[in-house]
Amino acid sequence: MKNRGFVLAESVVSLIILSIAISLLATCYQGIGYQRQRLTKELIAARLAKEATDRLVATKGNRAIIRSNGLYAYACSSYVEVYHRQRLVLRVS
Repeated sequence: MKNRGFVLAESVVSLIILSIAISLLATCYQGIGYQRQRLTKELIAARLAKEATDRLVATKGNRAIIRSNGLYAYACSSYVEVYHRQRLVLRVS
């Protein structure tokens, strides 16, 4: 027959291991959420850059400017830049 103290210690250790696993899972889930938001923002910036270059080619001009959802895309013959709140998000040369 097991000692009551040993059973209690075993239960405490298992609860500690379980709480560590749950906290690591929550941390990873939050990190994945942040990464998803960042990648979504980059995807929107890339699409806006493509629209700006398409407009540049369609109008045969020397530059094109597009604004959408708080993003600002500037395309010229040598590069395309996308800004969000005056901060550079994407630059393609």
